[in-house]
Amino acid sequence: MVARVPVLEVRPCLDRGRFPAKVVPGEPLTVEALVLPDTVDVGAAVVLTAPDGKRRDPVPMRHLGDHVWSATVTADAVGAWTYHVESWQESLRTWAGRVVTDIDHGADPETVLAQGSALVLALGNEDPAALEVGDDLLDTTTPAHERLAEGLAYVASLPEHLGRADVGSTEPLPLRVDPERALVGAWYRLAPSTPDGTLADATARLDDVAALGFDVVRLPPLHPTRGRPWHSAPVVGGHLDVDPRLGTVADLDALVQRAHRVGLEVALELTWTVAPGHPWLEQHAGWFVPTGDDTWRLDPDAEPAGVLGLVLETLVGWADRGVGAFVVRDAHHWPLGLWEHVLRELAAAAPDVLLLSEGDASPAQAHALALVGFHQTTPALHDALGLADVEDVLAGVGRGSVTRTHLVAAPGGGRASTLDDGGAATRCAWAAVAALGSPAWETSSTLEEVDGPSSEPEPDVATFLGRLNELRRAHPALRRRRGLVLHRVHHAGVLAFSRSDGEDALLVVVDLFPAFPKSVGVPDALGAPGERLQDELDGTWHTLDALTLDPAHPVRVLTARR
Repeated sequence: MVARVPVLEVRPCLDRGRFPAKVVPGEPLTVEALVLPDTVDVGAAVVLTAPDGKRRDPVPMRHLGDHVWSATVTADAVGAWTYHVESWQESLRTWAGRVVTDIDHGADPETVLAQGSALVLALGNEDPAALEVGDDLLDTTTPAHERLAEGLAYVASLPEHLGRADVGSTEPLPLRVDPERALVGAWYRLAPSTPDGTLADATARLDDVAALGFDVVRLPPLHPTRGRPWHSAPVVGGHLDVDPRLGTVADLDALVQRAHRVGLEVALELTWTVAPGHPWLEQHAGWFVPTGDDTWRLDPDAEPAGVLGLVLETLVGWADRGVGAFVVRDAHHWPLGLWEHVLRELAAAAPDVLLLSEGDASPAQAHALALVGFHQTTPALHDALGLADVEDVLAGVGRGSVTRTHLVAAPGGGRASTLDDGGAATRCAWAAVAALGSPAWETSSTLEEVDGPSSEPEPDVATFLGRLNELRRAHPALRRRRGLVLHRVHHAGVLAFSRSDGEDALLVVVDLFPAFPKSVGVPDALGAPGERLQDELDGTWHTLDALTLDPAHPVRVLTARR
């Protein structure tokens, strides 16, 4: 039923409240609604209810115009929350605001005071003083102007929550508060440089990865494959087995334990294409369809319940071994309903596990995957060919209500040859786009493998990656979905964007193709064109109308710190 003060179109409301809005602790959630007053002043507030059922203090909503009201709230604990909007009439305060004007315009003072008395007496159960004031307003032995002064003084002294009438509430909407790593993360894809690299070799690299400031180490598929290990080749052994060319399950356990000891989570890529000899193919031949090259892929429509069981068994099995995140390639090619069931069951069995969808999903598909439980998706930065493509990707960061971006800067990841053929300066530039443009980012050990020395001074890639992660830890703005603004630069191939979160603001300027020195201007970013800004990468000072970029310094991260 519509409340006395109607509240309509509460947002975000995802699929009529079927799916929850998603935030991490401390991440702002903006709630909007249409609030429709009539002749009486009204108010509205957003109320969060924590997983333990306790209501948090209401957060007043502000009228933005055209009946749109808004408030920003934050939750402070992981779990299943709800939020709703309360509305009410400010009948007593409306009376207090109009009473003098009404009397001046000819209203009978006693009638007006009687109206105020009724409104004040209604507060008697909440404030005993209201009974005395209400009676005083009716006491005709006291002059009307004195009674009026007493009544107005009483109303002015009331706390905000008293004096409200006809309080109504919308139905609660779900809010999922995920751990911070569902939004924020620095991933390092570990790919041994030799074909015969083992799990023991990978374990030996973990300390270096942690020292660079990464918090997730990503492993390629570990299943026994028909091709080279460490690659997404068709699987011939069990999906919970380790390729003997890589080591043993005990070696994997040692890697996970060492990773956790140095502060790293382990992510594992999974593949669902199998080759002859795989036990699933032998046990459930009807659940697979041939791909045409002597391999088979799971067919979710052949036996939905069975396929769901196999996928869930695989995820839970690896999670039980300490794997904390999974990379699922081309998840958007599978039925959305299957993922909804799988991820619901996985959340119950392993609630701390993180799911990344990797592939060429459209924004709408990425939104749908996020709705059913995927924590992050990868926009197509790996396919970007130039400035316009990169700007399109960054413009989508934070645009969706539930989608969380995970930008990847790694050679061999897409159709572009920019990173494959580029030197250290180019690789650092594109790493900066991923690391500073999104709360979650990823690179690969292959990014550091630059072929041959350059004729020009260039940055050391590993050192630069570590510095990017230091900046991410130092600046809250770099760990948020919102607050990214693109800026126009009149120089081909130079990207500029700012990130802000409250008082924290910084400008990132990147030469995507750093072949020679450049001087660029970025008007209307962070301050006046002549204001001096400091580059947090090398400590040098610049102005917005004369920023210098060169192969040794292809990236500037500027702040107005003093």
